[in-house]
Amino acid sequence: MHIWAQRFNVDIRDFDIAYYIPSVTMGTGQFLWTTLKSPSSASAREALGGRLLTLDMMEAATPRPLVARIARAEQKKKAGRT
Repeated sequence: MHIWAQRFNVDIRDFDIAYYIPSVTMGTGQFLWTTLKSPSSASAREALGGRLLTLDMMEAATPRPLVARIARAEQKKKAGRT
């Protein structure tokens, strides 16, 4: 993820992966125990599943000039197919 951020000049200093995937901070024992509880516990399933990180969120973090450059490249690619 850091390589992606450097390549596309995106500031991810405030990005917290644990917000989206809470299980990343669990130890092995806690992770296994949560996995065992998950069939009957909504909170355990949420801890394992985390929250969605959508493309819109990634696009919002990407500098506008880069988004415009990607859009132009996609348009050129589509124009070449027709």
